[in-house]
Amino acid sequence: GGLQAAVIVGGGMLINSLLPAPTSSIGTSTTLNEVSPTYAYSGGSNAREIGATLPILLGTARVSPPIISSYLSLEDDKQHLNILMAVNDGSVNSISDIEINGQAIGNFNDITSYQTLGTINQTAIGNFRDTAITISLSRALNELNYETTYTTTSNGVNELEIVMLLPTGLFVIEDNGSYTSKTITFEISYKKCSDSAWNTQSKTISTSYKTSKRLSYTFKNLVASDYDVKIKRTTAFDTNTRVANSLVLDYINEIVYDDFAYPGVALLSINAMATDQLNGSFPTVTCLVNNTGTVKPKSNPAWACYDLLKREGIPDSDINLTKFQEWADFCSAKNLT
Repeated sequence: GGLQAAVIVGGGMLINSLLPAPTSSIGTSTTLNEVSPTYAYSGGSNAREIGATLPILLGTARVSPPIISSYLSLEDDKQHLNILMAVNDGSVNSISDIEINGQAIGNFNDITSYQTLGTINQTAIGNFRDTAITISLSRALNELNYETTYTTTSNGVNELEIVMLLPTGLFVIEDNGSYTSKTITFEISYKKCSDSAWNTQSKTISTSYKTSKRLSYTFKNLVASDYDVKIKRTTAFDTNTRVANSLVLDYINEIVYDDFAYPGVALLSINAMATDQLNGSFPTVTCLVNNTGTVKPKSNPAWACYDLLKREGIPDSDINLTKFQEWADFCSAKNLT
């Protein structure tokens, strides 16, 4: 059947668009015959403007909820996109029929969805139990002893994930045409901005990658603070055309441990692995939302208006409930929704 008409208005709570981030560390050994196509995400689709307002939906409708947080993660050498969306400012009856780019979510492989219905006591949602921000950098390190420094945007960082990229793979083509391993070494250093001493770890990648690879290096349980991060290449860059050894600081994930549950906000989150089905730009996500209520059905224009008044904190003593009931009965008799 047809969907009931819905009222969607702007809520009073501002949202921030956070960028993409991380969790698991990626190993650095594989053979060429294990290499598979590399897929990744970039760009965006659902509304992500800083300062956008949370939606309030009354009735039933298909919506494209605004993104309030997103990050990229590496899981088993595969890039995953994580998106958190605010479905409604307030509780809803149900969230269903999720679509990705106009197709049912079940048509895609390797996508998981989570939802909370906006109760006051709801728990943190699936893949957003911590706040993660991805800062895209794309800084090449293709000279011996070349280094680049980054300062976190947050002053309460508890975990850092540094994602390095081998954009052309890592290999040497021998005279007989075979591919053999190549070695790159570099240093990752970090410190609290208020400190002078760096914590430095040396890293080595020695293997054969025939296609681009991302490698994740995670530093957990840090004292909450702002941090400086420095990456330094410690092996020479080989300019031979038969050698692939470019190294790039791709992005850094800043993670804050918070378990924030967004009480009173209905949420939908997606974890989608980049595949041949889904990669490149952020997908457009829509869902069917039912917020019709029970005792005072919000599909009725009178009770929808009443709901908005209550959201503004107006007590029943200042509302003519008799007139609202008459209005609601009139709407029901005329089948107005």
